[in-house]
Amino acid sequence: MSRPMRGTTYEQDPRYKDKEAKFLSSYQWPLEYTMQVDMSKVDLDSIKTWISKQTTELLGVEDEILNTLIISLLEEPNACPKKIQIQIGGFLENNTEKFVLKLWRLLLSAQENPLGIPQQLINERRDELLRKKRELEKMHENVKELSKKKRKSRSRSNEHRRYRRHHSRSRS
Repeated sequence: MSRPMRGTTYEQDPRYKDKEAKFLSSYQWPLEYTMQVDMSKVDLDSIKTWISKQTTELLGVEDEILNTLIISLLEEPNACPKKIQIQIGGFLENNTEKFVLKLWRLLLSAQENPLGIPQQLINERRDELLRKKRELEKMHENVKELSKKKRKSRSRSNEHRRYRRHHSRSRS
């Protein structure tokens, strides 16, 4: 005969709630954390890409569990940066505060943009596309230059052959 599980969950145990509340009130949080984000105005796909890129950069490997955790915390009604920072602290350790602050600033920017995409991400993407365009133009110029050199080389070779033919006839 099995016994039903006994005890309380984390949410039901007042000892833990008090500790979390005490920590939340005692810690010196960034000013941006007081500003609320309306997640309905944010394009979460652009943020997901940024989160994945940043966490991979910080950890050295892609951590799908961490990325999913962060997204699920953002999808909660009234997402709270303080709670996000507490929840992911074990993953990112010393980089947690910097990461969450950047994330929250991006979210604040995204809700102001009609597309729901942070202006910083738009600028980064634009700069990346301009850089790629310059690289392509440079490659195109290099190809043009190489083809000119090849044509000159052919024409010199042809001139040399004509010269040799002409001079060989005149000797005979």
